[in-house]
Amino acid sequence: MYGFNTHALKLMASYLDGRTQRVCLNNKTSTLKLITSGVPQGSILGPILFSIFINDLFAVVENASIHCYADDVQIYLSNRIGLTEDLCFRLNEDLLNISTWAERNSLRLNPQKSNVLPISRHDIDVSHLPPIHIGSEQLKYVSKATNLGFVLNSNLSCVDHINQSVSKIYFTLRNLRLSAE
Repeated sequence: MYGFNTHALKLMASYLDGRTQRVCLNNKTSTLKLITSGVPQGSILGPILFSIFINDLFAVVENASIHCYADDVQIYLSNRIGLTEDLCFRLNEDLLNISTWAERNSLRLNPQKSNVLPISRHDIDVSHLPPIHIGSEQLKYVSKATNLGFVLNSNLSCVDHINQSVSKIYFTLRNLRLSAE
């Protein structure tokens, strides 16, 4: 699919095949176990190989836009405010497709780390919004979320991010002052 020749594929197979691991705990070591999937964590090639591995995820999402950064996936779907039930239905459809894709590729999704951030110029009463699911687990609606260190809120104002940044600065300045005394 990516145009790698046979030599490149053999080189990659030699990098991934035959890897083993063991666990050391309280001066005891387990027996070696063959690793049959995944890439070495912390390796230079790990992020690139993971990106190649999940590249076909984009093909299963039919309704929304999708962005990936490392192992973080974000889905964006927009519609007029009066059509929220349709929007939620289409989002659940895409999440079902993603869940099926993940299962087929031996990846686990973590619904506990997943949230839904409804965005609107108007206040949104999330108690009236249809539930959004990953598998059988309902996702939590939130009023703000952090994306690569930036705090987004439901009306896209910067106030939450600014407040968090100012709070961190005051905390750092306080610690510097206390350490200088």
